[in-house]
Amino acid sequence: RPLEPFPSGMESIAGDGGQMGEKIGLRFSEELSGYLGEGIDDFAEGERAGKEKNNKISFDLKIFIGDLDKFCSLSGRKATFEGAVCFPPLGRNLPVRNGEFSLFVPDRETGKRQMIYSFAFTGRDGNDYLLAGHKILHHEPRQFDLSDDITTLYTRLYRGASSQAPLFGTGILNFRLSTLPFMLASFQVTGV
Repeated sequence: RPLEPFPSGMESIAGDGGQMGEKIGLRFSEELSGYLGEGIDDFAEGERAGKEKNNKISFDLKIFIGDLDKFCSLSGRKATFEGAVCFPPLGRNLPVRNGEFSLFVPDRETGKRQMIYSFAFTGRDGNDYLLAGHKILHHEPRQFDLSDDITTLYTRLYRGASSQAPLFGTGILNFRLSTLPFMLASFQVTGV
């Protein structure tokens, strides 16, 4: 199914006020799912507790990169996305807001590069929540772990619209490699 046109506000990602057709961009879909444990700060423990309580969480995103060259060459450059999150304790098919995706952001403590996802949504309880997650991109000597790096999202959920809000819980979400053909089929180059 073709993606809708770029949402308003994408002009800033297209470059320095340029037209969308002047830059090569990319649109694609990504789905991640896993488990989240309430009231837990450790990712693995949150995942374990979420599995025990069957607290599944998933989201399906459409990511928009307006200037692919600039996005890949500058650390921390942000793309936007839209989509929906499903977490039964808070609701199903909840629209995400302010979705941002960053690539190759160095962690301040470890120096390891990360892919960062964040978005806000409103639960069926009427309260705002923020999901913030990261994938750690780090090569371990003598190990082929790239597939783990790019498929594992360490996730925190906050009770409010910022990461300064109280923590709801943590968990680990995964991109299933079996869905890779669907993701690849969703790729659309723009600006050509």
